[in-house]
Amino acid sequence: MTPRRIHVIKAPTNNRTVFPYSHYSDEGHNPLISAHIENNHVILTCEDLFKLKPNVQQNPRTRVDIYMPGYAGLELGNDILALVGAGNIAELTTVNPEDFRNGPQTLPLIDEARRVRQHQTMMNIAGCTINGNSGPVYMDRERPNEGHIEMVGPEIHLGIPLSKVNGTIDLAQTREYNVPETELRIIGESNPVRKAYGRLTISFEIQQAQNLAATLIFYGQHH
Repeated sequence: MTPRRIHVIKAPTNNRTVFPYSHYSDEGHNPLISAHIENNHVILTCEDLFKLKPNVQQNPRTRVDIYMPGYAGLELGNDILALVGAGNIAELTTVNPEDFRNGPQTLPLIDEARRVRQHQTMMNIAGCTINGNSGPVYMDRERPNEGHIEMVGPEIHLGIPLSKVNGTIDLAQTREYNVPETELRIIGESNPVRKAYGRLTISFEIQQAQNLAATLIFYGQHH
């Protein structure tokens, strides 16, 4: 399947030295996501160069966050549809993102939130593994809030709570880069920035993948 555009992919963790982050407009980064079927599961995959950012959250939680434009969500939904067929738009959820916010950062405005389940999620980067077994995938239609830095238009957000970090960052598998000053967006971030190649996989059972596809198509059509 053709890889689809991601705006931001990040994996903050409760280990403050492990925070992979890629933004599509940053120099040297090109986050894309694609779908394929393997062992009767639909697998979403993203491979890219990731910054290893400082985690300034007051109470960091281990998770993956993916932000994509509406057209990419529509394309990805149709890709999954072609693999496994049609499903149902996922159930609404009442999770309030403000309950999980720590620090002064501004959150986007949430127009609607729904939920499917993933079978397994895993990210490998520089000798470190971030993963979690079966659990929710929160799917939101979002738009920028006043003062929001990274989001410039409506997006689809996938949020996946994870459970653990295994290993530590192997510095031999990283490199240091001097990035433009405009990319140093948070307190404590300075040149040179350490980066490494990482790979994220998210596995869905067939029915959940069908519902994921239906929801992505619905969100993409309403952006």
